[in-house]
Parts: sequence; structure tokens; C-alpha cells
Amino acid sequence: MPREWEDSPLKDKEGTTPCSEDAIAEDEPVIRPRMLTFPPLKRKKVLPRTVDEVIAWGRAQIKKPSRSWYYRCQSFCRQAYGVRAWSGTAIGAWERTPEAYRHHGGKPSDAPRGALLYYVGGKAGHVALAIGKGTSDKCLSNDYVRKGKIDVAPRTFPRWKIRYVGWSNWTPEGVLKLDE
Repeated sequence: MPREWEDSPLKDKEGTTPCSEDAIAEDEPVIRPRMLTFPPLKRKKVLPRTVDEVIAWGRAQIKKPSRSWYYRCQSFCRQAYGVRAWSGTAIGAWERTPEAYRHHGGKPSDAPRGALLYYVGGKAGHVALAIGKGTSDKCLSNDYVRKGKIDVAPRTFPRWKIRYVGWSNWTPEGVLKLDE
């Protein structure tokens, strides 16, 4: 399983952040972390998983989780879609999504089943997986009901101070074909 990005910076033996100004001598070059880059999709490639498979995988994590999902919303959603990481945070994933595939604003209940729901707030934002056939007010999310666990949650996340920005079904490896 690929290593996930950490939210906290690495510390050296003296307790300083390696790329902080006090840790770098004036004559030393600053080394920046390498960003993951993906070539743009030339055509609209469809992911091999269906919406039902994505949601079934996500629901299976409720009773038999493959790991702790504490602060790992982006990891949960990308693994549900069956794709590799393209960002270390939810808001980073939203920002890397091409504009043509971002469905801005509206209400979370407007997003189709299987879509990735994006929110801003906190350091990393949040992303959840839209579910529901008869209702459009639920999603699969980590940490909302139980810390480190996946549960069915309301798409509005009323206890959290986050704001819905939109939805997408895009990944660098292709798009999830949503129910029509």
C-alpha cells in the first residue's frame, strides 16, 4: 500500500523543520519536495469500477476496515475509486481537478451517487463519497460518526465548520461513470 502524505512537517535531530529558514545555511540550496504530476487525459477515460462497486467497497469499510481512516478522507475516496494518490489533501485534490470536471457550488444533495463531495475548512479540507438511491442527503465519510472509522454521514456535516465547494468524478487515471 503506498505511503500517505503526513500533515505535519518532518523534524530533524535539533527539532527544526528541514526546509525552515533557521535550518538552512545561506550558501545551501533549498530542496523542495517533488510534486506528483500526471499527464493530462487526452480523452475521457472511464475507470473500470462502477458506482455500485465503489460504494460497495466503501460500505465494506464500515464493518471490516482495511486500516484506520483517521484524517484520511482523500485516501479513502481514492481507494474506493481504485486509483493511486494524486494529492495529500482533499482540497489539494479539488484544486488539481481540471476545471471542466469540477461542479461548483449548489447543495451537497445535488451531487449524484458515487461523486466525490469536496469541502473547505481546516488545514486539508474534506472529501466524502456520495451515496443513496432513494435519498441524496447521505455520504460515506471518515471521522464524523466515529474517529478513524467510515460511516454513513449527512452530506452537510452540521457539526463541522466546513463549507461545501462542489463535486467531481475525476481522477488523473480517468472518470467514474456515474448513474444516469
